[in-house]
Amino acid sequence: MIGSDLFVWNQAHYLIVVDYYSSFPIVRKLSTVTSAGVIQSLRGILAEYGIPETIISDNRPQYSSSEFAKFAEEYGFKHVTSSPNYPQANGKAERYVGVIKKKLEKARESGQNPALALLCIRTTPLSARLPSPAELLFNRKIQSNFLMVNMTANDEEVQEGMRDKQDRSQARYDAHTKPLPELQAGQSARIQHPVTKRWEPARNECTELPRSYVVEAETGARYRRDRKQIRQTGENFNFERELETDGHNKIETPVSVTSVPHATLNSSNSDNTYVTRSGRAAKAQVRLNL
Repeated sequence: MIGSDLFVWNQAHYLIVVDYYSSFPIVRKLSTVTSAGVIQSLRGILAEYGIPETIISDNRPQYSSSEFAKFAEEYGFKHVTSSPNYPQANGKAERYVGVIKKKLEKARESGQNPALALLCIRTTPLSARLPSPAELLFNRKIQSNFLMVNMTANDEEVQEGMRDKQDRSQARYDAHTKPLPELQAGQSARIQHPVTKRWEPARNECTELPRSYVVEAETGARYRRDRKQIRQTGENFNFERELETDGHNKIETPVSVTSVPHATLNSSNSDNTYVTRSGRAAKAQVRLNL
């Protein structure tokens, strides 16, 4: 299983891929920030390191496109995306973006070769009980020009060290969180607007992935949200009424795009009123024909 993400450094765009087991990072400079450009770089990486069972990424357009879905089907891996506006679900890649950018910045300031900076990350032991990402991935040491402590650990010691690291990480995370109850289909809830931070009416439709739900907003649009972005409520929302809003409920592109007819003028009205996609009555602008 690997995590993937995009980042910008020194006015250039990069793709990062991180192996979840070894924490081995791979970085590629992108010639174009499109789905095709990301796929092209991933093809080269998978040709060198093999095809993983699962690729985890965020929900940005490069990964959520139909083109990337065809790529996943062609190569036979499972593609899991995090909920929109919740990058924590892709935490492994997100964390290594910070590590890589910090190392590259230090290399630029000191005049060091950026490739050697990446080699340093790959060959540095993860902890006192765990070898380097390169050794975990290749099951052997790789040569570098850095002075490293010579670690000798058998497979059993490595596995024990990995379990200990995961347990400590889980304990740190659980210390500041509490389990949230699952939502039932049709249950009323509120979802948080990513800009205004207001909690707006919604209704749960189904569970797409663990802790990830598809909810319906008042507008009828469907959004994917992490459980942390959904708040239970005892309110009973009536989604059939017309909305008297300015359209701020449009959070982002819905999960599944359905054909929506264009707004049409109401021929029975002489004041040029029409019905918007959200179901709200609006008045068309009158332009002078000069």
